[in-house]
Amino acid sequence: MATLELLAEHGFGGITMSAIASRADVARQTLYNHYPDVESVVYAATVAHQNQSFELLAAMLKTIASPAGRLEHLVRHNAALAEHGHPSLRGGFSSEIEALIAGHDAAVRSLVENTLRTGRDNGDFRHDLDLDHDPLLVQRMIEATGELVARAPGDIASIVAACVRSVLAAVAAR
Repeated sequence: MATLELLAEHGFGGITMSAIASRADVARQTLYNHYPDVESVVYAATVAHQNQSFELLAAMLKTIASPAGRLEHLVRHNAALAEHGHPSLRGGFSSEIEALIAGHDAAVRSLVENTLRTGRDNGDFRHDLDLDHDPLLVQRMIEATGELVARAPGDIASIVAACVRSVLAAVAAR
């Protein structure tokens, strides 16, 4: 958690082993006993966070019956992450961390794809959805929610409403 907090506050380039140790309230040598460098600490923290986050998200989506409700939850989830200072994990990392992030993105895209397929098959969503391309487009729309909230956190309610409206309009049956 300390590493992710520092990542959110300072970005990858602004993190040191000393800062991580201080924030985690451990001796720097203790940190070095487990990790050789900042990158390995960030990788371990990212793996743990991505796994936990995805498991919670997937479990929550299983409790929502309607595909439209699942998409709305994904929008609200991204808004909440941004509102609480969740770091953007984009760019500037090693190939290992970039691969981890890409794997998480692919897993979320699979959730979106399954939601779109279900909605298309039951008639809630457009019959002409392209499941090779539309899941990525919808995922990027959902991710934009977080970017907008990060820019204007005081406007979260109207941002979420606009994003939900836009996402659902893009997939709604005509």
